[in-house]
Amino acid sequence: MNGVGEFIRLPAGSTENRARAVAIVAERARRGDLDAVVVASLSGSTAVRVARAMEGLPCRVICVADTPEWTRYGHPYPTLDPGCREELEARGVRILRDYRSTSAGAPRFDRETGRDVPLSAVEAALFWEGITAVGGEGLKTAVKSVVLATDYGLLRRGERVASLGGAGGREAAVVMTALGHADLLSGAPGTRLRVAEILCLL
Repeated sequence: MNGVGEFIRLPAGSTENRARAVAIVAERARRGDLDAVVVASLSGSTAVRVARAMEGLPCRVICVADTPEWTRYGHPYPTLDPGCREELEARGVRILRDYRSTSAGAPRFDRETGRDVPLSAVEAALFWEGITAVGGEGLKTAVKSVVLATDYGLLRRGERVASLGGAGGREAAVVMTALGHADLLSGAPGTRLRVAEILCLL
């Protein structure tokens, strides 16, 4: 990781966290070297904030919203607010919905055989728990949103992107190279997951 931005802990659920994170991401986008900004936003409200903050910038905005897959874990669906969706679409924001979020079955490099093998459900869970242990649920969400957006063609592999994710009032934003599940844990080490900058962990 080449860059570290802001690390502040405010009370969980604080609205200041989200506002601060949006401002940090928008300010980073103004440097002009990003291809896109990805926002995990179930209702679309955070994505609307980001799109408004980035108005006039050439950088694309992508909203990773809801999927019915989550209902098996007791989460509601749909959650994307119609008004937010209308504004996002009017602003040209691409919205990802109804995706397959599990990482099970993705290829991973096996050192013993020297080949890629399918990632088991347990291995996938452990991988994402490791990301969570490093930077919280927000970091996991930010990284996974880029992976999903790449899987579904909203990002191109190798693009330089910022991503914002949050859960329980904890927000995280990073700059990373876009990649999908096909490259997450497979192939040469230099082609796998790489987070270049941590913009904030709030």
